[in-house]
Amino acid sequence: MKEIIRTLAEISKKLQGYLLFAAFFLLFVLALFVWLFPRGSFDRIIIGFAELKGEHIFWLGVTFSLLFFSTTIFLLYLAYKSTVPHGAVNQTMQPYKENAESVHPKDSNEIMQARQTLRVPMTELMAKYYKTKLGEKQETYFVKDMPVIFIPELLPEKPWDISRLDGMLSWTKNSPAAVRQSNIDMTSIMRDKKIYDGFIYRILDIQKNQMQFCPGRYFSFLNTCECLSYEISEAMVTNKHYYNILTKSDKPDLEKIVSFLLENENLIPLRSQADPFDYPSRVTAFGTCTLVVIKRTKKSPQLILNKRSPKMGETPDLLHIIPAGTFQPNAPDDRFHEHEFSFTENIIREFVEELLEDHLIRQQHAPNVYNVNDMYGEKGKAFRKEIIKSQNCELVYLGLVIDPINLKPEIHTVLMLHECHLLRACGPELVTSWETHVGTLEFREFSPASLRELLEKTSLVPTGRANLWLALYHFNELSSRLANL
Repeated sequence: MKEIIRTLAEISKKLQGYLLFAAFFLLFVLALFVWLFPRGSFDRIIIGFAELKGEHIFWLGVTFSLLFFSTTIFLLYLAYKSTVPHGAVNQTMQPYKENAESVHPKDSNEIMQARQTLRVPMTELMAKYYKTKLGEKQETYFVKDMPVIFIPELLPEKPWDISRLDGMLSWTKNSPAAVRQSNIDMTSIMRDKKIYDGFIYRILDIQKNQMQFCPGRYFSFLNTCECLSYEISEAMVTNKHYYNILTKSDKPDLEKIVSFLLENENLIPLRSQADPFDYPSRVTAFGTCTLVVIKRTKKSPQLILNKRSPKMGETPDLLHIIPAGTFQPNAPDDRFHEHEFSFTENIIREFVEELLEDHLIRQQHAPNVYNVNDMYGEKGKAFRKEIIKSQNCELVYLGLVIDPINLKPEIHTVLMLHECHLLRACGPELVTSWETHVGTLEFREFSPASLRELLEKTSLVPTGRANLWLALYHFNELSSRLANL
């Protein structure tokens, strides 16, 4: 009952200004009605309809019918608009519409196949490309042989509590117009993928003490960022000599391919013009990548990996840490912005979605949810109560990187928890969602030796590799925190 009262109060609060406007509108129409009718007609209306002439009754009925329906439609429209409280309706937020100049190459299947099977070596190629482009600055943004671009201002010497990062979040309703960089329509080419044009938190600026976001859409991200992965795939497929260099060796000569690309940047016009750090020039989505470490009684702790479904829009069919996803609200209109605009909440929701298969958390159910707690099913609520609200976990931040293949930034975190709390909350087994290949959830020992072994795997998503490298770098600190759970 309390939840119903709270929901009604929230709706009333949103509509009170509109209802006041409607009241003044009704008074205005009534005054206009009195003025237009012949003298004495209004008196007869007050006395009774029986004394009105048929002509007056007819126009009276028409007037009030039109008034009723127009006011109702107007209020419903305003009520709908009130559910998008953060200024999300603008050019960037409109669902993407294919224009007449969009092209769909006949060989797009071959290009998409290359994009999927060569994702790892092409990401390494793009890391080498940006190293060359940055010149002397490369030592600032690249660490050893990691195929990602690090943000040095947000690469801490010791892990941070995630709350510190949440405190750096900044929001603006103003979203710059989407830049249509290409006439290749990724959303059309990716028809066979399970993609959804959801609301995303679009990154505008990253500073040492602040990260600014605004409204965005996932399809706009695909058409201004993920299109870069398609572009480089097409460049490789259409230049077989360099395609063979990339595919015929365990250690391809990336320097040779980079030199070729720099001399022929007409093959990658989007890439050549894209500044990795100019986030507003694209609809840049933001990712979260979380390594889950489970402490076990009288046994070594374990970490979790999965093989991603081929239906995924990004990094399909590859080994990755789980959960990993896009920073976005579950509610498609961001109605719970104050709650969901949080890295902590995003990571917890991704865990519930990807490792507990909480069906209620799926976005198709979200439009019917008016209380934030109702987004979760029984398992999700139990997990939040046992693990999160009772503070039976450690969630720490390790660093921020940019994926060089699509220029998507993402934070790298570690979620540590004890198996006894997980058992009480979720039962004996984790249940994966469609995003994971059936039966491909892997449990590995959380140890330096195991981390080093995983770092050598060629099927590992490059950003996942960066996360494991950071975990290895901070292993002693993480082990200390894990021991205190």
